[in-house]
Amino acid sequence: MIYEGVRHRYKKVITPREIQPWEDSCIGAFQGLVNGLVLTPIDTIRSRIMLQGAGGAVGGKTRKEAVGKSEGVVQVWMALRGAVFFTALELAKKTLGVSSS
Repeated sequence: MIYEGVRHRYKKVITPREIQPWEDSCIGAFQGLVNGLVLTPIDTIRSRIMLQGAGGAVGGKTRKEAVGKSEGVVQVWMALRGAVFFTALELAKKTLGVSSS
């Protein structure tokens, strides 16, 4: 959803022409970065809370700090993965003749 929203807004505000593959890469990297910075830590904290159970509960701030320190590389990986994935997606759509709305 983030990718399509940013892509639509970019096309509407920045350039009315067909978006180039390198632009799709940048938009995909942005989407991956947002996912890595916002959604992954939240999901990790939720999973750890669920797995930890009531017996070994620790304060929420401690969990957030631990996730930030131990999983900082995840954000970089998510950005790179988003760039590659969404570039390949748009190239495949163009090759198959599927329009991006």
